[in-house]
Amino acid sequence: MAFLDDMKKKMGVIGEKLSISGKKAVDKTKVLAEIAKLTLSVSEEEKKIAEMYAKIGREYVKCFSGSEDCICTDVISEISNSEQKVCSLNERIKNLKGKKLCPSCKEYYDMNSKFCPECGVGNTSKDDGPTAKLISIDSSDDSKE
Repeated sequence: MAFLDDMKKKMGVIGEKLSISGKKAVDKTKVLAEIAKLTLSVSEEEKKIAEMYAKIGREYVKCFSGSEDCICTDVISEISNSEQKVCSLNERIKNLKGKKLCPSCKEYYDMNSKFCPECGVGNTSKDDGPTAKLISIDSSDDSKE
């Protein structure tokens, strides 16, 4: 009988240790979840800060572009060149997708349409469909004139 009592005590100790370990694991999980929430909040705030800095930059460009007071004319020029490239590349993408820019309302519509569905302006282009010509993008000659 002493053997069974001894086993009962040992099982009780093991049960207590498992219970304590389980509670520690739950507490650790709660801490990790809280860390994840806080990290996400930090990331969201950092994104807001970056967006605000970008907004400041856009406002600066609006105010001082072309001005003699501008301290970053070269950067503004690079931005302008990149914006023009983006427009050109987007135009090529739309062309490959069979879309055309309406000269009147600036909306894209199917090249095969006779009229723009937004404003009704007629399609005066002689295009037979999307252009399948592929042009390589080479940024090495961007600033050469």
